[in-house]
Amino acid sequence: MNGLLKCRREFDRTGRQHYRSIKLRGKNDTQLVSTIVRGKEVECFSLLNKPLFPGLSYVLNADRNLLRSFEKCKKKSAHIGLFLLKNMKNEQVGGLFNDTQFMMDVPIGGKKSNLKKDIAFINDVEDVYHCGSVGLIREVLYNDEHPRNDTEGRSNPVEKIPHRSSSMDSTERVACMDDSHDEMGRNEWRGGPLLDQSKHMHRVVIEIAEKVKIVKWVKGNTAQVDVIKQQMSSERNGKQSKQIKAYQMEIIDKIKEIVHINSACSVEYNLLLKYYDVKNVYSLVNLVGSITMGKSSSLQDLLEKSDIEDQLAICLDLLNEDILLLKMKKELSTNLKNKFDEEKEKLMIRECISNLKKKIGEKTDHQILCDQFFAKFQSKRSHMDEEASAAILREVNKFVLYNEHCNDYASTYQYLNTVLSIPFGKYAPLCEDISTCERTLRESHYGLHQVKKYILEYVGLYILNKNVKPKILTLVGYPGIGKTSICKSISSALQIPHYIINMNNITNMNELIGHRRTYVNSYEGKIVQALISTDVMNPLIVLDELDKISFSNGNIYTTLLNLFDSSQNKEYKDMYVNFPINLERVFFVCTANSVEHIPETLLDRMEVVNVYPYTNEEKIFIFKNYLEKKMQEETKVRDVHLHMSEELLLYVIQNYTNENGIRQFYSIVYSVYKRRAFMLLKGVTGRVDLGIHNLHVFHDFVSLDCLRQRGGVQAVPYTHEGMIKSLAFTEDGGQVVTIEV
Repeated sequence: MNGLLKCRREFDRTGRQHYRSIKLRGKNDTQLVSTIVRGKEVECFSLLNKPLFPGLSYVLNADRNLLRSFEKCKKKSAHIGLFLLKNMKNEQVGGLFNDTQFMMDVPIGGKKSNLKKDIAFINDVEDVYHCGSVGLIREVLYNDEHPRNDTEGRSNPVEKIPHRSSSMDSTERVACMDDSHDEMGRNEWRGGPLLDQSKHMHRVVIEIAEKVKIVKWVKGNTAQVDVIKQQMSSERNGKQSKQIKAYQMEIIDKIKEIVHINSACSVEYNLLLKYYDVKNVYSLVNLVGSITMGKSSSLQDLLEKSDIEDQLAICLDLLNEDILLLKMKKELSTNLKNKFDEEKEKLMIRECISNLKKKIGEKTDHQILCDQFFAKFQSKRSHMDEEASAAILREVNKFVLYNEHCNDYASTYQYLNTVLSIPFGKYAPLCEDISTCERTLRESHYGLHQVKKYILEYVGLYILNKNVKPKILTLVGYPGIGKTSICKSISSALQIPHYIINMNNITNMNELIGHRRTYVNSYEGKIVQALISTDVMNPLIVLDELDKISFSNGNIYTTLLNLFDSSQNKEYKDMYVNFPINLERVFFVCTANSVEHIPETLLDRMEVVNVYPYTNEEKIFIFKNYLEKKMQEETKVRDVHLHMSEELLLYVIQNYTNENGIRQFYSIVYSVYKRRAFMLLKGVTGRVDLGIHNLHVFHDFVSLDCLRQRGGVQAVPYTHEGMIKSLAFTEDGGQVVTIEV
């Protein structure tokens, strides 16, 4: 067991290192290899990751089914052919991580180490490039307890590893046992045996001799190869030699720059530059091809080139790409390190400040927050029921035990900040002067007698009985007649704050009653938000456009049934707050254009008040007594600057509006005032009178083409043949449509 563990540690130490030994070759070596392999059959294999270059020894990972062939070639000292596989899924042959990171005991990301296969049999000659290399098997390293097959006998696996001693004294045995225990401990921590996924992967050391090409494929994995000859530098002219020399010097400078950037591999690179024959341009090309991290297709192109200048140009491009990648990696590592250091420094500073505050008796920020929550809770505790008091106190006690780095710290802080912002026991006093209330409603809106009558009657009941509960008021009428604005006037008359909820935007009942705290980023519902926003427990909550709730959201109507029921809203329970809240004194006012889409069960709980449309004379009266002053305040255009006759206002209502309210009419007249304000800035200070007699001047103020026309109705009557006008009934009251015959 001890020998096996040492064997595997030695196996890991060999790593995925593409260069470990160097052999200087001369012209005679090339001729010798050419003589040996020319016209002879050699066993060929496919390379799965990158092509191999002459002059260096490589450590490759191989399956067990390849080892018998390697052993035979090693015994016979026979050359083998190595050719790169075409159409590989991943052409990147080198990562940005160095070898030390690859061979760490604890793999990156907590995953098990998984060795990458480098060599395999050739299934089809068309699957590989025809230009490759030949080499000799120098060593076969096994990754199991039985390195040889059964016919060769079993032997100590430690003896199969070169440069290792087969004898151990007692001290070494004890150290080995300690190492084995440490190794097994690491295995248990990683959740599996050592190199469990790579236990069937073995290694072979191959010394590459020369570049070759396939002349003829014979059978199986054998082929006839021939050595590729290159033009020697001595055969070139002087200009070409200088160009090659310049390439050579630039490449050496690039390699030194890589050594300076990649400090993790600087020792090995410096040894290569020191002992490798970089003065030999062919050896330099092979060195660059071995150490670069470029794509396998680019390395294959470098291997196939026969012209040395083309090879040097490719080498220079590959080294530039490597420098760019290494700089990016270094910049990324530096930024991450600086970020981690900054966060670590801030954390240490905060901890130091916290400890210093504790020593001098000052409270930390967390303690200050806890005291604030306790103070808010104690001030509102008398107005809460037992369930609400117990729930909030429980959360406060939990928050005291938390620290700022706890997972539930932010959610608990948000919850306490929300529930302690609810104004328990705080009620706004209603106006008890009926005359003041009546005057406020009269000055704000014209007409709407039924609505004003209901409000004044409720105020009278409140004066006589302070415990009277408001009913659910529903205003039904056409768009633009002032339903929403009268709600704001009711708030002013009663002297209580209001909150508007647009029901057209409510698509889920949880937006009204809140989300459970078990969900991420949960929050309270709109009703609780209204109480927090108005800071009273009896606000006026306006549910605008109640009839716009779609039938697919029927759960919202069910929620409103419980909300409008006087016997249930005393204990209204928001799903986020999760304790009952008393809403019996909240004044709910709903607005709708029609009651057809509102369920009957919900209408039974409401006081429905119909708001009728205005006549043309009433619209003119509203403009003269209510809207004109508002426009003059906003645009600063006074009576001395602009005057519009009643005949012109009636003309605008009859020809350019198509509604029962005054929204479109207000928009058109407001455009006239905006135009007149612009003329004031241009220096036109005289009075402008607009009437029926000068419609051409009115058309200069308002562009009729830009007016919004509804239902096909246009301002200019049709004069074309084959067209006729007709009347149609709609929810808005009706409109004029055009029929083409």
